[in-house]
Amino acid sequence: MMTKKEFAEIATMFKYAFRQKNFLAVEDEWTIWYECLKDMHIYYLKKATLAWIKHNRFPPTIYELRESYNKIILKAGNVEKPDRFSLLPNEFREELENQGVIVEQSLSLENATDKQIKRLQDAGVL
Repeated sequence: MMTKKEFAEIATMFKYAFRQKNFLAVEDEWTIWYECLKDMHIYYLKKATLAWIKHNRFPPTIYELRESYNKIILKAGNVEKPDRFSLLPNEFREELENQGVIVEQSLSLENATDKQIKRLQDAGVL
């Protein structure tokens, strides 16, 4: 599930790409968008967002963005899969990489704290 911080990255991409300062500026609007999109995988949602920005003059509706996302998923099929750590929040993943817990696609748990191991278990990585 996408975090609110990750969704904020998507909202910011649309704001700057379409120069609409009021896009998702109201908290209720932002909440509705997040609730409707939070089930999406951030890796593919970023790809869908970039594709939308490249090929459209205006920001999408929630429905249009979900359609774009589904096309990306279908196109990816089994060819392009995110790495096994892609479901981790970016900050946590960076923390683990900086501490040497994540090295490429491997885990080195001797460098991990108990709290980090628990978070990895909760995320389904372990």
